Amino acid sequence: MKTKLQPSKLKEKTLELLKNRNRNLTLDEISNKTKIGKDWLKDFSANTMENPGVCMIEALYNFLSDKPLFNE
Repeated sequence: MKTKLQPSKLKEKTLELLKNRNRNLTLDEISNKTKIGKDWLKDFSANTMENPGVCMIEALYNFLSDKPLFNE
């Protein structure tokens, strides 16, 4: 039996940032600069991943928002 995951505000905000990014910023460029795989980025942007992983979302959020999620 699978447990249904609760909605994630971080995931939703990161998806919003990705969809509203400057169109000159390609998934290839994001992948190169973040070291996140292009296939992962495509699947994430299509919102087809059930559980994309908090570390990947945080890395993408930090890149797209140009500010860290948490200050060290």
